Amino acid sequence: MKSTIKNTYQRRVAADGTITLAYRTHVFNAHHAGLIGLLVFAVIGLFCAMTSLSVLILSPVVSKQSTAGAIFSLIFGLTSTALITRHLLARTYTLVLTPEGMIFPRFAYGPMTSQLPYADIANLGFKKKTANHNGQYFETCHVYAYAGGTEVKLTRDIPQSLADAILQEINQQLARLAA
Repeated sequence: MKSTIKNTYQRRVAADGTITLAYRTHVFNAHHAGLIGLLVFAVIGLFCAMTSLSVLILSPVVSKQSTAGAIFSLIFGLTSTALITRHLLARTYTLVLTPEGMIFPRFAYGPMTSQLPYADIANLGFKKKTANHNGQYFETCHVYAYAGGTEVKLTRDIPQSLADAILQEINQQLARLAA
């Protein structure tokens, strides 16, 4: 029987045993709930700016009295706003499990990826974060590894089910390498 349940991440296995886990998450998560109002105004402003830009570009071509020009301007404004907003608010991140160690995105300033050999890992787990916004509680998690006395954040803030699945994949890779 084929499963109808969609995974929250994609798993690709290379010929050399490297496993790539790709997961999609939002840039704004539960801890940014107070920024939602600001985000709505930013999207409305972006729509107005893109619509105005299309009117300025098309004004020499299409007369200002034209209904087709106005309709095109609205369509251009809506489409460009939707595409830009989607790109800014949701991103795909990858965690690569090689036979030697992990390659994961950095979430601070510096290089785009970091490497962590399996030999340096003392402990793996995920940490929950709870945010309270106007009496509503939101929970997110991130997967971490203790290495060299430091907690290294391997993923962005993601739902607990996704964090648990990624942690299981890492533990399975470690078990395969140990055998």
